[in-house]
Amino acid sequence: MAAPSLLLALAAAAATLLLLLPPGAEAVWLELPPSGTKCVSEEIQPNVVVVADYAIMYESHPSGHPTVAVKVTSPYGNTVHQNGNATVGQFAFTTSEAGNYLACFWIDSEEKGSGLSLNLDWKIGIGAKDWDTIAKKEKIEGVELELRKLEAAVESIHHNLLEAEMRTVSEKTNSRVAWFSILSLGVCIVRDRASSFFLEAPVTCVMELNKQSTRYLTSSSEAAAQLPHDTMLPVRLILAIAAVLLLSALPRPAHSFNALESEQIARFQEYLRIRTAHPSPDYAGAAAFLLPYAASLGLRTATLHFTPCKTKPLLLLTWPGTDPSLPSVLLNSHIDSVPAEAELWTHPPFAAHRDPATGRVYARGAQDDKCLPIQYLEAIRGLQAAGFAPTRTLHISLVPEEEIGGADGFDKFAESEEFRALNIGFMLDEGQASPTDTFRVFYADRLVWRLIVKATGAPGHGSKMFDGAAVDNLMDCVENVARFTKAQYRMVKAGERGPGEVVSVNPVYMKAGIPSPTGFVMNMQPSEAEVGFDLRLPPTEDIEQIKRRIKEEWAPAHKNLTYQLMRKGPSRDAAGRPIFTATNESNPWWSLFEQAIISAGGKLSKPEILSSTTDSRFVRQQGIPALGFSPMINTPILLHDNNEFLEDKVFLKGIKVYEYIIRALSSFKG
Repeated sequence: MAAPSLLLALAAAAATLLLLLPPGAEAVWLELPPSGTKCVSEEIQPNVVVVADYAIMYESHPSGHPTVAVKVTSPYGNTVHQNGNATVGQFAFTTSEAGNYLACFWIDSEEKGSGLSLNLDWKIGIGAKDWDTIAKKEKIEGVELELRKLEAAVESIHHNLLEAEMRTVSEKTNSRVAWFSILSLGVCIVRDRASSFFLEAPVTCVMELNKQSTRYLTSSSEAAAQLPHDTMLPVRLILAIAAVLLLSALPRPAHSFNALESEQIARFQEYLRIRTAHPSPDYAGAAAFLLPYAASLGLRTATLHFTPCKTKPLLLLTWPGTDPSLPSVLLNSHIDSVPAEAELWTHPPFAAHRDPATGRVYARGAQDDKCLPIQYLEAIRGLQAAGFAPTRTLHISLVPEEEIGGADGFDKFAESEEFRALNIGFMLDEGQASPTDTFRVFYADRLVWRLIVKATGAPGHGSKMFDGAAVDNLMDCVENVARFTKAQYRMVKAGERGPGEVVSVNPVYMKAGIPSPTGFVMNMQPSEAEVGFDLRLPPTEDIEQIKRRIKEEWAPAHKNLTYQLMRKGPSRDAAGRPIFTATNESNPWWSLFEQAIISAGGKLSKPEILSSTTDSRFVRQQGIPALGFSPMINTPILLHDNNEFLEDKVFLKGIKVYEYIIRALSSFKG
């Protein structure tokens, strides 16, 4: 009679457990505004099936047919589904990352009205199964169908708990066993002092405690082994669930740090909370934080201004070397950052939230590049504590306006008397994160050009078909450029070249049409049209070939096309050489940098050309060697992206890497 009672109790426990589990399916209504985005997020474990159906409800648009666009992203920012111009749709995928999956919807049609309603039926895991199809196929219904659902639920619970959560339980148990051992040893030492047993008592004490813990752990297994065979799996499941609930009540952080490391992370978070994002970066707040910070390490500080308003300070920090006659070393970082769309972030972009489970610090600028000043200064702190004194003088420049071109920042600084007085021999600037375990390093930036193409032609009625229309001629240009750009991009996707080693020509604006009070005249073809392109070239690319292509293919005169090609910045350095830094034995700074990375236990990937631009271009233009480097490995590239983060242990590792780099560069006597 005991077994039925036990089964009844287990059934009740299983029912309670099912009630506590998160739902596998959830239907929600979203009210989409005429402009803007509505998002839904769900925290999901890896290897879980997700199926969702969405459909527009037309009550608010009985005569119109608006459409929506949808984008679904993973916790690491990878796009798992994207669609546009849709009234109904479905997305389905199997998760590969643990965390919050974000589905965002917005109206993408001209018909917007006052907004619309959208129904989203989001199904996860077991909820994603199509039970109606299964019932029809296997001819089951009623109680049998419900039992099949319950069986699938139990299997899902068993799989997830015993394979996923028990790994976490194992890690936490190991930690608690370690603490239990320490406690045991402490008890034994106290007993030893009290009883005057010098060796035998502590050993005996530990053996007794171990025996007691072993008896306690094995007694549960022996009791469970005496139950009927058909009840063993549920009993083990309930015991496992009880263990998970008990042990999970004591949370453990992702990483444990000493007092200094905790302070370094806190300083990083404090700097991230200063809102230095455009269009109104708080440069004064950043200076108020950084200058006393540097002064506390004994560094000389100076504030330079290159604008009449003096609202864009450039901070210069100096650690004097023992031989000031040698050219100095410059470490650079920019204070400003790009804007952040707070509504698309999992955590507020200026809160510097640190996830205790993963160690990720979420904030705008976490990677680009507010980590660098803290790492520079903390590396100096570590070197000072070790008694190191640099031979060469070390400067740190913290500059404004990099994200908007640097015109009022490093551009003017590089042309100033103050810069020339620093006698810079080598510069280290920002780089990018590396998704692999090798550090990335950049020896050049692509050159920036602007191409504007104008088309002319005879005007005509909107319904008229004729040759030589201005917009037709302009579209020929756009199509020819697009074919060239796609051919360049194919080489990147095939791994033949890096993103910075190809030519990119991307349209950034188009102007055409005859304005009217309500928009544009829709029944008249214009006589003029214009398109602008962002043109980027590797420093080793022959611009003359590009000029010939523009003249002969992209904007030929016989199609009534004219063009302007404008260079933004020089294409050669002060000595007439291509603007890049050598990464071989001919450059002693490269050898020092490479050896420092190896000494720090790191590896370098193949040197790259940066596809965009940084402040290091202003230094290379003067013939001064400069490298772009940020010590972030095993980190997704999230600069300018939503949910930008840097893991705490990666940040701390970067401090140690800079200790090796600064020691090597500032000790160079050649």
